[in-house]
Amino acid sequence: METSYSPGFGPSPVLLYVEDDPSTARLFSLAARDANCSSRIFVAKDGDAALAFLNRAAGYRDAPCPDLVVLDVNLPSRSGFEVFECMQHMEHTAEIPVILFSSSESDSDRQKAEQMGALGFVHKPNDFDGFWSAVHYICGKAATKKAISSVQ
Repeated sequence: METSYSPGFGPSPVLLYVEDDPSTARLFSLAARDANCSSRIFVAKDGDAALAFLNRAAGYRDAPCPDLVVLDVNLPSRSGFEVFECMQHMEHTAEIPVILFSSSESDSDRQKAEQMGALGFVHKPNDFDGFWSAVHYICGKAATKKAISSVQ
């Protein structure tokens, strides 16, 4: 399916967060708001839903093009790495920046993210303060990417 949008930060950037745990997704949204993240945040519950969102399929026909995708690595249906790889092979999503956000502390996961060209690989801590700080860091990376994109 071909879509007609292209990524690019507009006046209200769009962030797609792919997370299978609803409470974690809610906490992410609260932490992003606390970080003054100006993005509209959309949540997909798994890898298949993320790809449907990105392709404007199924229940996502009016989905906006994300300016940033934040992927949990361990997802049902498809892993975050699998979703990222699919994105890289689709013309309309290949240039969307991706941050992998995972409870994994594996060096091989971090290296894989770097090799794939991710904007970042951020450890998702189990404690509240660490999680809050990680989301603030992600929002800072998103803001930096927005500034870089608007200059080009």
